[in-house]
Amino acid sequence: MFWKIFQFEVQNRFRRPAIYLYFLAALIFTIGTFATGSLPVQEKEHINSPYLIAMWCAGITMMMMLVSSFIMGTPLYRDIEYNTKDYYLTYPITKGGYFWGRFLGSFLCMLFIATSVIIGAYIGTKLGPAMGWKDPKQYGPNNLVYYLYPFFTIALPNLFFTSSLFFGLVAITRNVKVIYAGGILLFLGYFLSFFFLSHTNNATVINLADPFGLNGVRLQTGNSSS
Repeated sequence: MFWKIFQFEVQNRFRRPAIYLYFLAALIFTIGTFATGSLPVQEKEHINSPYLIAMWCAGITMMMMLVSSFIMGTPLYRDIEYNTKDYYLTYPITKGGYFWGRFLGSFLCMLFIATSVIIGAYIGTKLGPAMGWKDPKQYGPNNLVYYLYPFFTIALPNLFFTSSLFFGLVAITRNVKVIYAGGILLFLGYFLSFFFLSHTNNATVINLADPFGLNGVRLQTGNSSS
């Protein structure tokens, strides 16, 4: 029954236009950023350098927390609101099968939206020189590992963190309002942490206090270049 719950969640999600709108918005935003070089590019640094791709994966998935709060929290709360959860559990399905079917089905949708980041970055590196917006010399080689490695080591853990957080909040509180408030508070709290972290030089504290890895990527790059 887990598989049926999972399939139902995926099919139900991909029938809704919101998933494709989120994907398209992130895709266009990423294409435009890499095509115009609207990134903190240092002198003699390529726009599609592994460092900038990693930073973009960290930054865009951090902003996606508001999307994950909607994607992950809504299906579970809908079942609670309409008492469909109890209806499902009258069938031969365990609570674990129901819970993980809902979670993984929704999380797959988040992964689909997140793929727009690496697809958009690649298209942007091709579109920029083709349209004459940037000199082709400002772009380096498009090795696949430059895109896949930050996606699986940065973007994927970030999405799993926010998705688990918001899904768990609804499961525990049974209140959909908490995910919207939690998303905004996490977003604001993260930016406030930058102010406090700017007053310390302790690399361990900075790394551990940044759940999205922006400061971690920056520190590791600085350490490797020194």
